[in-house]
Amino acid sequence: MTESWDCVIIGGGASGFFCAINILRNKPDAKVIILEKTNKTLSKVRVSGGGRCNVTHDCLDPKTMSGNYPRGSQLMKKQLKQFGVKQTIDWFNNSGIELVTESDGRMFPITNSSETIAVFFEDEFRRLGGVLHFKVEVKDLKQKSDAFQITTSKIEYLAKSVVIAIGGVPKDKIAPLIQPNPLKIKDTLPSLFSMKINDTALTSLSGVSIPAGRVKVTGRYWYDGPILITHWGLSGPAILKMSAFDAEYLHQVQYQSDLLIDWTGGINENDYLLQLNDLANKSLKSIQNEKLIDIPQRLWEFILVKSEIDLKLKYNNLSKLNRNKLMESLLRMPFKTIGKTTFKEEFVTCGGISLKELNANYEITAISGLYAIGEVIDVDGVTGGYNFQNAWTSAFIAAKSISERIN
Repeated sequence: MTESWDCVIIGGGASGFFCAINILRNKPDAKVIILEKTNKTLSKVRVSGGGRCNVTHDCLDPKTMSGNYPRGSQLMKKQLKQFGVKQTIDWFNNSGIELVTESDGRMFPITNSSETIAVFFEDEFRRLGGVLHFKVEVKDLKQKSDAFQITTSKIEYLAKSVVIAIGGVPKDKIAPLIQPNPLKIKDTLPSLFSMKINDTALTSLSGVSIPAGRVKVTGRYWYDGPILITHWGLSGPAILKMSAFDAEYLHQVQYQSDLLIDWTGGINENDYLLQLNDLANKSLKSIQNEKLIDIPQRLWEFILVKSEIDLKLKYNNLSKLNRNKLMESLLRMPFKTIGKTTFKEEFVTCGGISLKELNANYEITAISGLYAIGEVIDVDGVTGGYNFQNAWTSAFIAAKSISERIN
């Protein structure tokens, strides 16, 4: 049995549905089908943001926004001018979904529920005449003279255009969809993960957090933001940002590295050393009860112990060695990572189809009519709504190009 379609979209996730809906809005009579290999759709949408769906980030400037993509930043800088945060907000508002902005810039549906987004996508797709087939795995894809032949685990499909929207899957799952063309596909690796640290003194502080810290892998770059201590090690936006930008390096060293934590958030070291020296010369207060920086008491005591300072010691009894050790612990506390762990239920990858293989419409240059969008291409962002924005941007631009192909 063979079915003919204007567009077949492989993958029932965020980018696949967004692309399909926009094609059907542009071309109401188009025949569009989504093929999903599992029995459910929009899984990441439903778990994102703790079940609230972090739709995007409140950053209207494409240049600033694009700086949050470790891979694909130059492409995003250009593409966000076509369909960026403002266009995303307008799109959802015009669809009856109001977005609200939290203090850190993350944007969620006003209902605070990811089901608002997921159910709307599913209902809108059906309302526009789209068709969804579950438990259909694509086995082979070939380009004929005027159409693509898609062989699946059930039936065969013919399509004028095909969209690959299968997410961050391994390289060997992508390759069969673009054969026989020898296109460049980068190995897909985890991004956005927390770090495991075997330090019981640290992990005993599970739940303690600071609003502004810095973290770096030794020999690389500092990344700032909140830091959270967990029962397995370290997490929070600063750690996640580091994991995204250093994802390839951390994979190379098998997630075992030397890590430095700056608990101060990047203070001027000389200024604080002067303050500490002044306290050491004048203050009779116990160092345990007079924190040098505004951090939780348990963390302050942990830092003092790491600095080999007696908690009952008074400031005026601090030796020069004590002071130097304390400053090092505050600004560059070392840890050894022993692995990684997935951030909550979310899983983001870097790698995928090389951007060099795509044109400005997300069409594979060597295979006319075949598009790749979302996480399957080599674009990934830090946590905070950036990865969904890549999904919306790539899907919208591809949908516009596909719509122009449909008579």
